[in-house]
Amino acid sequence: MEELHPTQVWLPFYICDSVLHALAAAGVAYQFYALTEELELAQLPELAPDECLLYVNYFGLKGSYAETLVHRYGAQLLLDLTQAFFEQPASGVWGFNSARKFFGVPDGAFLYAPAQRPPLVVPPNRAISLTHLVERKMGRQTAAYQAYSQYEEDLSYAPSGISDVSHSMLSWLNYEKIARQRQANFRQYQLLLAPLLHSGVAYEWLPLQDGSVPFCYPLRLAQPMPNRQPLFEQCIFVPWLWPEMRQRPGNFALEKSFVDGALALPLDHRYGPTDIRRVAKALVAMLA
Repeated sequence: MEELHPTQVWLPFYICDSVLHALAAAGVAYQFYALTEELELAQLPELAPDECLLYVNYFGLKGSYAETLVHRYGAQLLLDLTQAFFEQPASGVWGFNSARKFFGVPDGAFLYAPAQRPPLVVPPNRAISLTHLVERKMGRQTAAYQAYSQYEEDLSYAPSGISDVSHSMLSWLNYEKIARQRQANFRQYQLLLAPLLHSGVAYEWLPLQDGSVPFCYPLRLAQPMPNRQPLFEQCIFVPWLWPEMRQRPGNFALEKSFVDGALALPLDHRYGPTDIRRVAKALVAMLA
């Protein structure tokens, strides 16, 4: 925001509060826009020359649609790629992602700036924690989730460089293998959840596009599921995206229905076929 100096940013209502807090901290006004069921803009706003529009590549599955927005808005488009680590914005478009959401690292994100601008220099990030990562590795999922939630609250919105710890851990990763595993896990969910899809209890929200690397498997429910405790008791943690919308003012009934009516099923590269079968079996038993 310090580079762009927009007078206003258009945001989807379906977004986490951390983005709103970051804009407020930068003193930038924002206005919400509505989405369709397919998570595309219900109407394309006309932007003033000093305005920007932010779009989220939801679940890493809206890359093709994001490209249409690039052609429409050009340099006025900001791409939120926090759920699409393997995507990069077109030349001349700003974008940012999150390594923390995809890999077992305590911090780290990448900012993509238009090619003609010099790279941004930010101080290193020292305030990191490995507690939630260690707890998960030890199999203590409840403690890991609690530590993760606390860590999220403690994070600063100020720009900072990636820590040496995360930089080193990311350098060890086989990104091509990770991408293939996520895609395979997505397709396995499609097969195993067929009973729910065929019965009308749920439906596949967004398809896996060629070349896309999914953040999760988004399962859209026909009826809301506000109680996820039975899943948690089986150490299956399916996050709410984003419950703070319930209290947010604005007549965005569709977006608010996503909170309890959509499940972001885990499929990261640490999940193999056995893990996916366990999650799918639990869901079919609960919902069929």
